[in-house]
Amino acid sequence: MLRKKLLTVACALGILACGACFLPPLPAPRPTAPPVPIQPRWHNIYGVRVVATDVSDAHHVDGENLAMKVANRINWMARDTGIRAVASSQPGSEQAVLELKILKESATQSTFTSTSTQDRWLFSIEASVSLTDRNGQVLWQDPEPAVTYQTRYPWVTSIDRWNHGGMGQSLPEFLGERVAYRALYHP
Repeated sequence: MLRKKLLTVACALGILACGACFLPPLPAPRPTAPPVPIQPRWHNIYGVRVVATDVSDAHHVDGENLAMKVANRINWMARDTGIRAVASSQPGSEQAVLELKILKESATQSTFTSTSTQDRWLFSIEASVSLTDRNGQVLWQDPEPAVTYQTRYPWVTSIDRWNHGGMGQSLPEFLGERVAYRALYHP
């Protein structure tokens, strides 16, 4: 019995010596990158109301849906920024208003090739985006009002491009991400 115990202890020591002690050291954990600092214009602003309207002739973008997408994206980034957003046209207790107006929208089709079964479409949106404080002072305006969104559709001529293939969700999602990022981080 003592022999078995000694054999077991010797095997355990052998395993520890060969497996645990002589392995190369584990790699050091990579440091996480610090969060991108938000712009100084957000100093003392912890709540923002998002308002979006489509004042273009075509009215393809739902303003309430777009405002919700922008607010959701700002709230998603709140853990790094400390800023919360609400999509509402009614004033509340917020310190600032982020207003987005769709001024012009168009869709253009790329050249069709016989080898492709899909068309490439470019959706161009011209928007006015501004951040104002409670007193109406403009804190920021987006200097780049034009946005281009690209997608592909099956080659069918009868499709309404603005209402097909989830465009009512994907375009506002794209715009919401862009507006939120630029408002928080872009100079």
